[in-house]
Amino acid sequence: MAEIQQLRADILELDREIRRLRAEQQQRGAGDFVRANAITGVVPSANVPAHGSIGLWTNQSGGALGIGAVVIQNGDRQFDTTTTADDLDVVGVLTEAVANTEEGRLRHQGYHPSVIVEGAVVAGQFLRTSTTAGAAEDAGTIPTEGVFGMALTAAAGPGAGTVAAYLFGTIGALTAASVYLPRVSGSTYDDVEDANTLFGSAGWFSGGAVSDAGGGNVDVTAGTGVLRSAATVTAQLLFIDWPLSAGHAIPVGTTRYIGVEWNMGVPQVTVRATENFDNFTDFELAIVVRQPAADGGEIHIDQHEQHAGDVSHRVIERWHQTNHIERDNELGGNILGESNDNNRNVEITAGAYWVGLDRTALGLFDSSGAATFDTYSAGGLEAAGVSVWPNLQYDNGGVLANLGGNKWANLWWYQELDGDVVMLYGTAQYNTEAMAGEEAVPTTVPDIVTVHGTLIGRYVFQRGDTIPAQVATAFVQMFAVAGVTVHSGLSGIGGGEDDHPEYLLADGSRNLTGDLLATVATEVQFRDTDLAIWSSADGQLDLKADTKIVLTAPIVELPSGILMLGVTDNTVGGILLHGDAGNIGGTIGYEIGAGQDAAFDSWVVGIKQMSDDLEFRVDSDVRMLLTAEGQLQSTVQGVAGGILIGGDAHLYRSAANVLYTPDSLTVVGTLLVDVINEETATVGVTAENVTIKDGSIELHHGIDTISSDEITTPTGGYIIAAAQAGVTDDLDGIGGGAYGRIIVVRADAGDTITV
Repeated sequence: MAEIQQLRADILELDREIRRLRAEQQQRGAGDFVRANAITGVVPSANVPAHGSIGLWTNQSGGALGIGAVVIQNGDRQFDTTTTADDLDVVGVLTEAVANTEEGRLRHQGYHPSVIVEGAVVAGQFLRTSTTAGAAEDAGTIPTEGVFGMALTAAAGPGAGTVAAYLFGTIGALTAASVYLPRVSGSTYDDVEDANTLFGSAGWFSGGAVSDAGGGNVDVTAGTGVLRSAATVTAQLLFIDWPLSAGHAIPVGTTRYIGVEWNMGVPQVTVRATENFDNFTDFELAIVVRQPAADGGEIHIDQHEQHAGDVSHRVIERWHQTNHIERDNELGGNILGESNDNNRNVEITAGAYWVGLDRTALGLFDSSGAATFDTYSAGGLEAAGVSVWPNLQYDNGGVLANLGGNKWANLWWYQELDGDVVMLYGTAQYNTEAMAGEEAVPTTVPDIVTVHGTLIGRYVFQRGDTIPAQVATAFVQMFAVAGVTVHSGLSGIGGGEDDHPEYLLADGSRNLTGDLLATVATEVQFRDTDLAIWSSADGQLDLKADTKIVLTAPIVELPSGILMLGVTDNTVGGILLHGDAGNIGGTIGYEIGAGQDAAFDSWVVGIKQMSDDLEFRVDSDVRMLLTAEGQLQSTVQGVAGGILIGGDAHLYRSAANVLYTPDSLTVVGTLLVDVINEETATVGVTAENVTIKDGSIELHHGIDTISSDEITTPTGGYIIAAAQAGVTDDLDGIGGGAYGRIIVVRADAGDTITV
């Protein structure tokens, strides 16, 4: 750019020199023609002024050329024409007609009154070769590569024409290193090449799309970008292209990082197991994850190129989309306050906001003066030009409603980029300050807030307050209000709501859908700590009560295992219920194994197996014993012992070796008795109709017939037979043992007695 500016300055200076020379020529008149191999300066001829550098060259174009033809070099002082646009070999414009192979004059630099052109040309724009032999064309306002002069007059076009021009020689290919930038003298970096190297970064421009090619492979399309040849910020930044790269295998259950690398000046796609791109000599295009075989082995592609082009636009776009309006945190400010004097005025400190790359500064806001704010609900604008914050209402679904007595609510505050302030009513009323502090930010807000406003804070207040209980700012501390410290501080409790389906309900209306597991020795207590159920050890369930345990079920079953109550020795089997002797009614115990419980002897009532015998005790004494052989023994003598059957049939031991019953005893089968004695003297012993008394036997047959063998061996002194009246009685029934005995037969009238 510096060279172009200098050229333009030179052209203006030459134009002034041309006008001066023309005036001088008019004063001096026409001069003689001077022919030379090279002329620099003024060559007056036929009123055609000339200024600049002119040389004699030979025409090698193959035909005659006229004045104004644009020619290119074709050897040592030889020229030709060209049909190539922007040809860099232009050596000048002919100042005279020249036949083929003849010498002629051509102007290299300086003013030339006639240059052949093709098409329209605008005065003041640059000239370059065209696709028409010997003709120039308009090159525009930028001195690009191939420009050799500037048009001083215009040509209307289309087709051929001529213009006056200033020739300055062909501008060759410009390099970034040859285009200088403004600098302080002596600076290390000074040109466009340095700017490109230092201001740019390696990265992606286009292409490089990664796709699933099937079979666990991915393809990467061709693309463009920039890379450095070395991993330093001063290494030259070079434009690159890379070719299509297909069939890159992604192993099952792995992550691969795909990018582009320098590769010794032949850029290529690279697939790596680690994300180690330095963003100098390589950069990333995508991350590819292939799931394990157990999960299907699918390929997932995350395309996120390292962008190198249009960075400013992308940065601004990112800010707009992720944080549209952002507070200037270095400056601070924009802090919500309150007058704190019972006047309910709103205060906001001065500050600034950033939107993209634009910064907006705002002054102090104080509603105790001229500043006012607008109030909104979900239903829209409620009041404009307000200076005192409201303390009696809340937003009930878009309609303002009065707060109940002692209820709590919120006011939400927003600030716009133009400095205006908007207040939104809170969306509910609450029983406690802590509950109000948990309210979420309103979701329905006016467009002026959504488009160019931002939340700055809120008030938490109780109905009728003139100073808010809390003034919270969105910037310094994000609504760090007092938290709820007790469960009852939450809303929706005790009003029929069921917000915790994972918990049991106090009224017992929720059934367990799974097992209830306590993994430690934790008690489930009832009323107090003395009534509880717990497990003190693995495999053991403990139950305690300080008074009693009542089982109301008609049947209590223990299908297997052991139930122990009142003991701690788990080696004791069976059912053990016992207490001290002072308990009214005593206890019942059952114990297996001799010597298992030393306190057994003090039991009031108990059952205990001693060795192979089973004892039944009452009042600590053994009252009955069942031996291993099956013998049932009663250890109590007398009427208090024995067996009482049916409440009135009593059998007991009355003395040593004496079994006694005061009740009747019936033997249906055979009764074998060695000796029968009287219990009471003179009373005798009666069996059916036989009485044994005083050593005599009386046989009474009042209802029976005496038959044979009824009295086989009489032992008494007398046999008294009372025959049945009206029948024949056979005294042969009295056995031979009656010999020598006294037999008394009593018969009624009409009896027949056979002897």
